[in-house]
Amino acid sequence: MAEEVEHMVKVAVLEEQMRGLREQQRMHAESTRKSLSDLAEKVDKLFEVMNRGRGAFAVSVALAGVIGAAMIKIIAYILGK
Repeated sequence: MAEEVEHMVKVAVLEEQMRGLREQQRMHAESTRKSLSDLAEKVDKLFEVMNRGRGAFAVSVALAGVIGAAMIKIIAYILGK
């Protein structure tokens, strides 16, 4: 009889520990989901910034080409070539 009671107590303790572990897992899963969501948003924003940077770089290279070509024409005109 005492042995049965001891087993019932052990089972109750284990069940309570399992409930606690399940709650910890649930909280960890929620935290992980939120972190992944935040990370995805940050990656999307980073891509937006990178794409804007690429566009600005392309415009600056084109503008430098136009300015360089204009300067060569002006220098060639001044030197009479």
